[in-house]
Amino acid sequence: MAVIKPLKPSHQLQLFRALSARKEFSLEESQYFHSLQKGYEGEKRWQEYLKELPPEIPILYDLTLNINHTTFQIDALIIYQQHITFFEVKNYSGNFTSQDRHWYHSTDKEIKNPSIQIERNETLIRQFFKQHHLHLTFDYLLIFVNSEFMLYDATPRKNLILPPQIPSLIKKLKQISHTPTIHHTKIIQTLLSHQTEQPLFVIPDYTYHDVAKGLFCKKCNQRMERMANRNRMICTSCKTVYSFESALLNLIDEFSILFAPMRITNQVIYEWCNRIISKSTIRRVLGHHYALKGNGRGAYYEKRIKHIKANEEVDQ
Repeated sequence: MAVIKPLKPSHQLQLFRALSARKEFSLEESQYFHSLQKGYEGEKRWQEYLKELPPEIPILYDLTLNINHTTFQIDALIIYQQHITFFEVKNYSGNFTSQDRHWYHSTDKEIKNPSIQIERNETLIRQFFKQHHLHLTFDYLLIFVNSEFMLYDATPRKNLILPPQIPSLIKKLKQISHTPTIHHTKIIQTLLSHQTEQPLFVIPDYTYHDVAKGLFCKKCNQRMERMANRNRMICTSCKTVYSFESALLNLIDEFSILFAPMRITNQVIYEWCNRIISKSTIRRVLGHHYALKGNGRGAYYEKRIKHIKANEEVDQ
């Protein structure tokens, strides 16, 4: 597969993750965070399936587009010779019932009908294609990736794919050939160049002063502490070990997500890590991965190169 736009956590999910160890969420925030996490896990599961496709097939994940002042999101798409397939991925689990375009969980709670979302997006995609003179047919599949999902009383729909149907769908997709052309390049460039910001549906309430400072484990959100006589940090709960560098890069990434307007300085990061790591170490890491701007008391750092994965860990 040729991944043109890779799958990444949304900005909102990154924000909630950065906050999750540093403040107590309200019930609404906790539920929304769980929904974001579960949705992203479903998209990652679908990504694993699409890895089976031939290497020449272009794949784009997480597109947010706008047409006529209306924003819509696409979980994934693949481009074939004369056709595009869009995917809406759901990670629902449990028993659901569909009746007269209404969907219900086994608890009798009504949920949004995802088929209606598909219909809305199909209309917007047609408008987008027409406005940008893109001439390919498309279909839109609703994929349920969780093996614990069950839907009852559903009217048969060719665009609704239940978990047991996924292997046969992937087998079918693998058999379709693709030879890239200039027209395909135009389609990809048009989609990428019209990206817009994802809407923030729930914005957690926080300030710099009311969130916890320090270094937290990326795996379990528990505090980390320095290992005796080693330039390492260890999680107090799951015992995952991080180098000072990877721990600091995690910390700086979280700070940048939560407090984007604030400038990154040696002193700011020293306070943000709760003074656990020395200023000299922080200065070294910032100097290696960030560009120093200005001088004297007004100096600050900006990211200049792609650094190692922030959640990289070292062997214990």
